Amino acid sequence: MKKILIMAKIELSPLIKSMSGTISRKRLSDGTTVAYVVTKKNRLYLHGTQPRVKPLSGREVKQRMKFGLIASASRLVKQQMELPSEPDANKKLWCSLGQLYELMLQHAQVITPQKLADSYYAFLV
Repeated sequence: MKKILIMAKIELSPLIKSMSGTISRKRLSDGTTVAYVVTKKNRLYLHGTQPRVKPLSGREVKQRMKFGLIASASRLVKQQMELPSEPDANKKLWCSLGQLYELMLQHAQVITPQKLADSYYAFLV
């Protein structure tokens, strides 16, 4: 069976002429994700991704757990202290929370976002 590709040249409305990004994303029955992406040069691309075959390694699980805890603690600290959402401030906060996480991990403490945020407050005072 032969697939036929039909291409047409069209003139878009000036309101949507500079459209770019993902137009459509579909998940197929086999787990594959297909996305139709348009660039600023009006080119249409088809991106397909396969589902993960291997389970997460222990290292990946630890990295994801650390990221989740630091993200939650960062949100708590920002809400409590009313910090601005500037990139430099976020970077310093994440760096400090990461160091506190490693320190708490070395001392075999149970780490929760609230405990991490409280440790950060204690560190500041």
